[in-house]
Amino acid sequence: MGMKSMLRRMLNFFRMAKRSLFAPVKPMGIEDAFPGEAEGDTSEGDENASDEGVLVWVPPKAKGETAGKPPARYSSEVLAQPAVGDDEHGSRKTEAIIGLDFGTSCCKVIVRFPWLAGAPAYPVQFDVDEGCPLFLATEIHYESASGELRLQPFSGSEKQEGLKLAVWKRPEEENSKEFVVGYLALVMKYARGWVLKENQEDLGQFDDFDWSVNVGIPSNGFDGPEWEVFRDVATAAWELACTRRKITVKSARRALSGGFSGAAYGRVDLRPEVIAEVQGYCRSYMRRDGLHLMVDVGASTLDVCGFYLYEPSKGESVNTLLTPTVEELGADVLKERRPAWLKTIRKGVVVESHPIGWECIRAVELSIDRLKNKMAPFASAFKKGEPLRVFLCGGGGQLSFYKRVIDEVSCRLDSRWLDFGGLYCDPVPRPDSVKWPSDIDEALYHRLAVAFGLSFADYDVGDIFPASSVKEIFPPEAA
Repeated sequence: MGMKSMLRRMLNFFRMAKRSLFAPVKPMGIEDAFPGEAEGDTSEGDENASDEGVLVWVPPKAKGETAGKPPARYSSEVLAQPAVGDDEHGSRKTEAIIGLDFGTSCCKVIVRFPWLAGAPAYPVQFDVDEGCPLFLATEIHYESASGELRLQPFSGSEKQEGLKLAVWKRPEEENSKEFVVGYLALVMKYARGWVLKENQEDLGQFDDFDWSVNVGIPSNGFDGPEWEVFRDVATAAWELACTRRKITVKSARRALSGGFSGAAYGRVDLRPEVIAEVQGYCRSYMRRDGLHLMVDVGASTLDVCGFYLYEPSKGESVNTLLTPTVEELGADVLKERRPAWLKTIRKGVVVESHPIGWECIRAVELSIDRLKNKMAPFASAFKKGEPLRVFLCGGGGQLSFYKRVIDEVSCRLDSRWLDFGGLYCDPVPRPDSVKWPSDIDEALYHRLAVAFGLSFADYDVGDIFPASSVKEIFPPEAA
């Protein structure tokens, strides 16, 4: 253990001892691991803030000499070369990872080949009647007589919408799980076939692929019953996708009961969307050490998450801390609750004067309050007056309303905190490895940032677990 780490642990120990002597007795929680730098350093509205949903992400760099290494079947000497002769037949084989962002309004998929030169990542283009082909509506078409499920309308079919919200909030409803299993299985099958067909020049040399699938899950469900539901649904979908069966409600139900468990090859995993979303930035030329804020505006939710990047001293562990705040304040919710008001927003109009505007401002402030008082009290943005970098992304992230929310939060906090450096927005950078279609606007990449992050293998991302399972977490010093 380094000297700095030892001194920091001793300082936190004395702070906690002081608390225990002079404060009312209470159960020790995560707040004891993140004391403020000085007594009384709490912000209004955060005294009783819950730590439910807080995540800890330990990147592979922190896990010692084996971090970031591929499974044993790969040779570290050919990191940029396809693995050859993986089986007794000498067939050419390489790894393929499907990153599947299962959104409320649309689904985005990127397929990545980590052991090809440059680790190319291909955004999947779907067969859609209108709109951008990178975004597939989260809806399934169902014919009740035969039970058949398809991604596109067909004779006698009815459209089923709201698939993600249904399985998230009402998994016991009739066919809610079956519809999602069928939808995801069709998406997985399509993505696998599309990437091989459209990229024959790069992939035609291979006889087989080691497939795996990573599906995103909202950060507030990673430590709850929703995780089990999504795990069962995603696993059943992959197993069904690996068969030649027609996708129907009946076959989806059989998959949920484990009827195709022997058919699957590769594996399926779940990963919090907020952690996936930062993967591209963590590996980009724009990467900077210190505290950052991610504001993801989806169709139904506003997901605000702080994360800390820093280079560890030799021998020290790295904890990149995330404190997600997830509220149902997404773009579709905004349009539904205030359709007329949105048209009247002009420069100079105060967003917080409207109820939904105030709710969005409080959601962002709550996340920053937690960062300042618990997760990252030593951050330069709070102690040295340096600006806090904000990534505003997601399908609704380009609406001027949410940009105004960030501006007003910055002004409010600047008036409350003497040493606060304010907020400034940056675009999410597109990694060079993403093979972006030449006929599609590159500015749309931010909507695929989650899918790209999901296309990394677990040995490249590190461990993710709820902070409730960690006994000791120490925040990094100011960057």
